[in-house]
Amino acid sequence: TEEWCDILSLMPPDGLFLQAFKAALRIICERNKVLVHRVTIRMMFGNIIGVPVNCNLLINELTKDLPEDASSKLKLWVGSWRKGVSWNHAKIIAVDGKYLWTGGHNFCDSHYLKTNPVCDLGLELEGGVATDAHRYVRNCFLVPLFRPVFASHPNMAFYFYFFQLC
Repeated sequence: TEEWCDILSLMPPDGLFLQAFKAALRIICERNKVLVHRVTIRMMFGNIIGVPVNCNLLINELTKDLPEDASSKLKLWVGSWRKGVSWNHAKIIAVDGKYLWTGGHNFCDSHYLKTNPVCDLGLELEGGVATDAHRYVRNCFLVPLFRPVFASHPNMAFYFYFFQLC
């Protein structure tokens, strides 16, 4: 990504998926030495009953190996929401309003990369549909029924969103 990447999934990445996300953030920071603006990454997950997402823990894991100047190259937003028995279940990766990956896949190592993996369908699309996906994600972050609680990573200017019912 050169400007913006939105990622929605039922669950945060784990195992090899988490390692791939961390590697991608490092690459963005290294490549961003020539860019004059920060790249924005927004991640939103479902806050499933009995399997809550710890956004602080995820931010710490994603950023612990980044260079010290990462906050000048990257804005990272991580969120999770649930309202009653409803939560995010979308699977979207939208990049720079140009590229969209969507389908049924979660970023769960044990379901997709181990013995007897789940088979899901995914699509890679280009064009205006990617911009529409960004708009959908923006609305997920602007849900008026929720109140954001802010916290920041101790060493970086990252943003943490955990949505609580008002």
